[in-house]
Amino acid sequence: MQFIYLLEVPVVGVAGLLLLLDLLDRGRRLTPTFWSALSAIAALAVLASSFHASGPDGPTFWNSYIGDGYGLLDKRLLLSAVFLTSLLSYDFVSTRTRWVAEYYALLWFAVFGMMLMVSANELIMLFVATETTTVSLYILAAFFKDERPSDEAGLKYLLLGAAFAATMLYGMALIYGATGTQSIPDIAVRLGRAGTISPMLLTGMVLLLVGFSFKLAAVPFHSWAPDVYQGAPTPITAFLSVASKAAGVAVLLRVFYIALGPLQADWTVLLMVLAAITMIVGNVVALTQRDIKRLLAYSSISQAGYILVGASS
Repeated sequence: MQFIYLLEVPVVGVAGLLLLLDLLDRGRRLTPTFWSALSAIAALAVLASSFHASGPDGPTFWNSYIGDGYGLLDKRLLLSAVFLTSLLSYDFVSTRTRWVAEYYALLWFAVFGMMLMVSANELIMLFVATETTTVSLYILAAFFKDERPSDEAGLKYLLLGAAFAATMLYGMALIYGATGTQSIPDIAVRLGRAGTISPMLLTGMVLLLVGFSFKLAAVPFHSWAPDVYQGAPTPITAFLSVASKAAGVAVLLRVFYIALGPLQADWTVLLMVLAAITMIVGNVVALTQRDIKRLLAYSSISQAGYILVGASS
């Protein structure tokens, strides 16, 4: 196993380093400029190191993790998002919060979870990685603790996120019950051998798609996005609109095209319907918005529809 494909190791190391330095900085001598620069430089360093990979490594860690070019490409996009978010966050951490190290550490923990998502080779691994990401994002969305819109954003994101996480987990359980495996490649093999498609499997597929639709903010599972985008710090709003979408799309394509590939005729229709509704609602409702962050939210929703068009073709 080549270390370079385990980009999660330096990423979680950066998050731990940020917390350790904050613990040692008892006199609060480290300035917001230092924390922003450290996070941005670390993102560039990890991103640069990823270009020294010589080739895919395949499954490892008892087939729960897969290192391949597809995942590596998405991880590079995530690291680029961290770099830009670190730069965008300078004004925010300088004037709006004193929890600077914690802010950047949570940002890196969120990226750590996203990286595990795109390299997950099992459904349980995928769920754990998804929750690692969303817990960090819940806190970041509510980082303005003394402001009602931020508190509301964090609470709505938490409650709806927990509900849809349970929905996705139940869908995974049904797929496991129908196929007898949680491995993404093995699910495809067993579906190919099966002569018929059970109702349990179809129900699990629909519930799994509902969970992914929430992550992508696809209509009608988009209601959290405008409020969260409006209440969250502006850099986190930008991060959500880019990084979470990139990770969600990467996972959706891996799961549906690999694990549920034999059912493509069934889920393609669902993706087409979701794409059409999402594009229409996102663009039409955006016309009435007066808040720039809510406008960004509906723009992100409509873009999720454009992405689903490509995924369904």
